[in-house]
Amino acid sequence: MPRTVERLYGRRAYIGASLVLLAAALLLPCGVAALGGPDLLGSLLALAFLILLTIITYGRLRDARLSGSWILLLLFAFEVGPTWTGPPPLVLHLGDLVHLIPVILGWSVPARAAPELDAEAALSTIG
Repeated sequence: MPRTVERLYGRRAYIGASLVLLAAALLLPCGVAALGGPDLLGSLLALAFLILLTIITYGRLRDARLSGSWILLLLFAFEVGPTWTGPPPLVLHLGDLVHLIPVILGWSVPARAAPELDAEAALSTIG
């Protein structure tokens, strides 16, 4: 499993995986509720996808040499601002966009260069 997750730390793989995980975390509670299942079941399934998103976002940020403390924005709830009530039980607050900051950083920040590439670049600028 760790090697599978490490493959998702690359920028291109991370973008696809994070979009799938975000969509699953938003749509699973709605799907479970539409099928007549309990809201708790949908929430627990969504939580599993959000935990995986947190793990790969942490790895992606560390791969890009950013602080892992950005993950704290994924963990705390900010239920402020106007709300949007989607299909039951989905309710989104404007403050929920704060959760996306680490994910957007993972999408936009390039991966760190390999050490041998850094050495070659330094030598080429000297000589």
